[in-house]
Amino acid sequence: MLILVLLIALILTPMGVNAQQEKDTLSASTLSWTLEESIKYALEHNLTVKQAGLDQENATLNYEQSKYERLPGISGSVSQRWSNGSTIDPITSIFINQKSSSTSLGINSNVTLFNGFQISNTIRQNALLAEQSEFLLEETKNSIQLSVMEAYIQALYSKEAVAIAETQLASSAKELEQAKGLFEGRSLTLKDLNDIQSQHANNQYNLINTRAGYQQQLLTLKQLLELDGSVNLELVAPADEFASDHMLSDTEDIYNTALQFLPEVSASRTNIKISGTSLDIAKAGLYPSLSLSGSVSSGYTKAMGLSFTDQIDGNFSQSLGLSLSVPIFNKRATSTNIQQAKIGIKQAELNYETTRKEVYRKIETAWLNATSYKEQMAAAEISREAARSSYDLARAQFNVGELTATELIVAQTALNTAELNYLQARYLTLLYAGLIEFYQGKPITL
Repeated sequence: MLILVLLIALILTPMGVNAQQEKDTLSASTLSWTLEESIKYALEHNLTVKQAGLDQENATLNYEQSKYERLPGISGSVSQRWSNGSTIDPITSIFINQKSSSTSLGINSNVTLFNGFQISNTIRQNALLAEQSEFLLEETKNSIQLSVMEAYIQALYSKEAVAIAETQLASSAKELEQAKGLFEGRSLTLKDLNDIQSQHANNQYNLINTRAGYQQQLLTLKQLLELDGSVNLELVAPADEFASDHMLSDTEDIYNTALQFLPEVSASRTNIKISGTSLDIAKAGLYPSLSLSGSVSSGYTKAMGLSFTDQIDGNFSQSLGLSLSVPIFNKRATSTNIQQAKIGIKQAELNYETTRKEVYRKIETAWLNATSYKEQMAAAEISREAARSSYDLARAQFNVGELTATELIVAQTALNTAELNYLQARYLTLLYAGLIEFYQGKPITL
């Protein structure tokens, strides 16, 4: 026993060590992952995907088990009995009044010959449930991919927002330094200096908040990837010209394509078939059932005074029987089951139509948003360039005393707003264009 425990320990220890080493390696290293690499890792490690995989395996096992219901069941039995006083010997069925012991041996078997095709319909239903579980697994994988894409893009947006906030803080630091020089040279009022100091402090505050938001987005992404919070994750930003590369197809074409491959649509359609088999199973209660049973048995008793072998041979018996059960009245249970199964079919059909409508709504929403944000991005880019030019001019005028601090702050705020608007439109365009490509059956990429 000790040797067995040691062998098991030797086998399991490397596995535990390797898993811990992998975790430690990830925690100690900086991971620079693209969106595609992040999705691949999530599909392999996400707990929701693993749970869906186990559900699929369980459904397959149920289907395989149901096929064996056609086979006969066989069981064996052995019993030992001791008695004292007046009793009936279980082997000879003779009344005795003495100490005695007896041994009984038997093998029993039974098989269902007919039960209204219930077994066949149950097998068909479990086969459909196994098929549906595969669709549900794919639906879970798709959901995780979309969640990773959304979290990745949100994190990229937050990362670039940090860069903008850092640039704004660096600019306000220069402005504050120049303002102090102008104030010392009596070219700037104390109010203007205070305004610029206030703006610089506000930019510091914004940077702290922006960095915290970025870390929160990274945490969301890490949780989807099942990564430890201590892992350093670096995101790979797309090329600047990415948004113009996405061409939007007609929504009807996208919708018709999506209906052909989306697993949630296939799962909902399969559920109608499953409900149909539930009706067939319920109808089995209207038919009689026929089963066949058989057994062989023997035994030994001290009351006979013969040897164990002779008694086993002499008491050997066989039996074979048919059992027919005809339903007459079961308090409308079968009728109720049939009506409920019919309702289940109608519900499954409604759920299928609801699923199709939901898919269309998601596609239409993604298409409208992709179109809108693409147009917003073009307008925001023009606004950003104009705001940048205005800010550069405002700084030059402020340095020669032609502009007040308030006017400079207004120009800086306008530039910051324009840059964030462009950044938001840019990444939302990417997000919704990516959704459109997903509904066209294309892989998710940046």
